[in-house]
Amino acid sequence: MDWTRYKRVIDSMKEEGIAQLIVTDSVSVYYLTGKLVNCMERMMALYLDVEKEKPLLIIGKLFPQNEETLGFPVVYFDDTDDAVGVLASHMRKGGTIGIDKTWPARFLIPLQEKLPQLKTVWGSDCVDGVRAVKNEEEIAIMKKASEINDAGIRVVVQNGKY
Repeated sequence: MDWTRYKRVIDSMKEEGIAQLIVTDSVSVYYLTGKLVNCMERMMALYLDVEKEKPLLIIGKLFPQNEETLGFPVVYFDDTDDAVGVLASHMRKGGTIGIDKTWPARFLIPLQEKLPQLKTVWGSDCVDGVRAVKNEEEIAIMKKASEINDAGIRVVVQNGKY
């Protein structure tokens, strides 16, 4: 878990007035946790709460995660469980919750039905805004990748293979 990134997202949530956030975009989950998870059609949600020190990963039992490596808790559900209900049971029941850009309506609508007192808002900007600002290490990696790309293009052009 990249705790610096996590704290920056939490700070962004506070600035936007978003008390809770559901992150389901696998690239955003990877950005925060260092773990690339693809559960296909099954629900997976990284739940963030400004009042909690750590996020909570809600995921199917078919996709086991190492909590020690992650550094935060994981809650599992079976395919026969109400996955949205499992998530809802760990959430605060009021306030504003941000929903990211990839969470399907087949999960969002049941959550809204289970917790009608929650105000749902667009939440992707809390993570995407943090992802857009690069630190020195990320900038160095991007520069190196660009140098490698440039070298590859030079070889292709020199060999006339384009």
